[in-house]
Amino acid sequence: MHTGLLTNGFYRVGQTDFRWVAEWAASHGFKEIEIGDSVELDEALFERIQGEGKIRLGSFCYCKNMLHPLKGKYYTKELLKRIDLAHRLDMDKVIAFTGFDLTPDDEEKNFGGHLPVEKQVDVVAKAYHPIVDYAEKRGVKIAFENCPMMGNIAYSPLIYDQIFEKLDSKNVGFAFDPAHFVWLMNDPYREIIRYGDKIFHVHGKDCEIDRQRLAYTGILATRDWWHYRDPGLGQLNWGKLVACLNEIHYDGVISVEHDDTVWNSTLEKVKTGYRIAKETLESAIRTGEMEKGYGSEKGSSSSGASGSVACTCGEIYPPAEG
Repeated sequence: MHTGLLTNGFYRVGQTDFRWVAEWAASHGFKEIEIGDSVELDEALFERIQGEGKIRLGSFCYCKNMLHPLKGKYYTKELLKRIDLAHRLDMDKVIAFTGFDLTPDDEEKNFGGHLPVEKQVDVVAKAYHPIVDYAEKRGVKIAFENCPMMGNIAYSPLIYDQIFEKLDSKNVGFAFDPAHFVWLMNDPYREIIRYGDKIFHVHGKDCEIDRQRLAYTGILATRDWWHYRDPGLGQLNWGKLVACLNEIHYDGVISVEHDDTVWNSTLEKVKTGYRIAKETLESAIRTGEMEKGYGSEKGSSSSGASGSVACTCGEIYPPAEG
């Protein structure tokens, strides 16, 4: 396992020189770059950076709503372009969203009157079958991130199971972001064991729940009761996460997705955020084998796809004070 970074953190504060980002990442010990959707697709530049050997360009991240009624065709075209580039640049995966069908549904008043999840899965599968075929022919994997926003339905184990059943391909898998599972009340440790080699990619991102705010607002009124944090500043046990990744023999990147608003207002703060995340992750990678993952725990009572696991939700969701 090794650390990488997603470029979005730099691009949000105006640092859009990809050459600069690559050199900064390499000089600070990152091994891999995940190219975000704001990066101009300059194949010649990508080839030069790959050829220099200082840092690997590992994946494209293009998380858009492929089923958007106005922009969906454009987004799909851009996704296919990145699949082609990944093939030519010897990159093995593209991170994506499933899309979300915004068609009104008069019978099912779910999701603000849109199609419920069961029907959404069928629409997603129909749209993605040709994309998956396209990627398979080029040896590129598609990894759906578990983010419940911006045009994506792949955000819970229930839905992932349905998607993997409908899109039954060795090239379709999971871009695992444990931070989402914190505020969605899933168990990130359990899901690593459940999905095993379906996990193609891991995001290094943490989450913090404000229990006092949550007790006041409830889960639906606002979204300000939780915040994304850099690894080491939130509630996740990164040693345990890495131990679970070791159990499934994951040997890829943990790519820092810098969404921490505390360290997001200036370029210098973004640099600091990336450094904090890297130090946390590399410490976890060094010590992860000494932590207990699920497969080594005794007395487990809940079972996932890859064997028995024990629930550790208390680690993630401490009780509210007062």
